[in-house]
Amino acid sequence: MNTTVKGFAKINLYLDILGKRADGYHDIQAVFQSIDLHDTVTVKTVAGKGISVQGDLNIETLDNSAYKAAAFFRDRFDVNDGLSIEIEKGIPVGGGLG
Repeated sequence: MNTTVKGFAKINLYLDILGKRADGYHDIQAVFQSIDLHDTVTVKTVAGKGISVQGDLNIETLDNSAYKAAAFFRDRFDVNDGLSIEIEKGIPVGGGLG
C-alpha cells in the first residue's frame, strides 16, 4: 500500500479556550480557514513491525504526531505491517499555521 495526501495549513479566525479537560487537552470553540500551503504526507506499508517517520521535522520520532497517529491506528485496528511515513514540509514549522 502506498498513499499520498496533502495536509493543508489553517489559520484561526476565532479561538476561545473553554476549559481544560481531565486528559490535559483543552476544549475550544474555533473558526478555521484552510489556506493553500500544505505538507505532503506519504504512508507506505513495509516489512517488519516498526514505524518510521522521515522528513525535515527537527523533532524526536516518538514525539511526532504522525508517529503517534500511526501507532494508535496500528493498535486500534490490529495492523501488523510496518509503516513508513514521509512528510514533505510546505508549512513553516512554528509558524502558527497548524
